Amino acid sequence: MLIIVEGPDGAGKTTLAKKIVAATGAWYRHASKPVWHPMIEYTYPVEDALCDNSAGLVCDRWHLGEMIYGPLYRGKAGLTETQFAAVEEYLTERGAVVVLCTGTTRQLIQRLQDRGEEVHPTFRQEIRAWDDMATKTRLPVIRSLVGMETPAWEVIDFAREHEGKVLCTTST
Repeated sequence: MLIIVEGPDGAGKTTLAKKIVAATGAWYRHASKPVWHPMIEYTYPVEDALCDNSAGLVCDRWHLGEMIYGPLYRGKAGLTETQFAAVEEYLTERGAVVVLCTGTTRQLIQRLQDRGEEVHPTFRQEIRAWDDMATKTRLPVIRSLVGMETPAWEVIDFAREHEGKVLCTTST
């Protein structure tokens, strides 16, 4: 099982990801800006998890987030369009699904303020970019909305429905 939990800050990604991990025993991985080559950053952890842990992997932020945060905060994404397409193909072959956690602008801003976090001036752009990203990815997407959060079991069922034959490319 390979679940990628994405969305804007304050949308409940980490909370949901940790509930899924607790229910399944899957490995948990939080991604940030790629430091090495993106194909290494977004594939090696998947290979390790799918080959070494039958429960799979839950990714809290992954390649989709880089396509939004890179341009907004660093001027460009850490993935080229070609690399993005390659990562998408790779993840598709492994049965990955995306949980897009989101909510209204007002809800998300309130959650950030309640946590004492700064609301970045581009936050509204970020929220719109996430809605656009949901149509750009080739991976199956389920939404989890603030205030009506999708239960972990529903996400797990969604992931299991989309699981195919897991390819393991590491040699023994």
